[in-house]
Amino acid sequence: MSEIKKFIIENLSVSVIIATCMLVIAFFSFLLNKRKSKFDRADFKSKQPNFSIYLENSYKFKKNKNSNKFLMINVLIKNLSSTKNSLSPKLKIVYFSEDGKKDMDIMYDENCFDNQLHVNLTKFPKHIRIDEKEIKSGWLIFTIPNYFKEKRIDYYEISLEDGLGNKVSIICNLIKEIDYENNNH
Repeated sequence: MSEIKKFIIENLSVSVIIATCMLVIAFFSFLLNKRKSKFDRADFKSKQPNFSIYLENSYKFKKNKNSNKFLMINVLIKNLSSTKNSLSPKLKIVYFSEDGKKDMDIMYDENCFDNQLHVNLTKFPKHIRIDEKEIKSGWLIFTIPNYFKEKRIDYYEISLEDGLGNKVSIICNLIKEIDYENNNH
């Protein structure tokens, strides 16, 4: 009987030692997984679309007396994400009418740039590709429909939207006029 007691006592201490070791290993495993989870969340967040837009300059002009007016806007785009993104620019004109404030969306058309007048400008393509953590500056151009000749415009809103529907925008109230009509080109 004493041999059985001795065997149980010896195995009990080994079992306690093994259980203590397993508890220490589980604790360190928990700490390691907690750190990894924190890192994974930060990595996931950095890969989410995160971009911003800043207005640098804006001009209105006509190519000649009979042409439509154009709105040319210089913007700075920052991609704060660690993934590439593709953005589509759009212009919203908010104006006053008899029924109150209204707005109209106008799509960006890079073909409106004049090859002679705007040769030295950095022009954005229709779909702007921006790499991870990149900053790009360039010009956008929009045709302002003749409909707005007699309308009082409140403001212009330039927006960028990615493929997932994330959108940022800036508002522009003051726009400088360029007179190309007196230039011979």
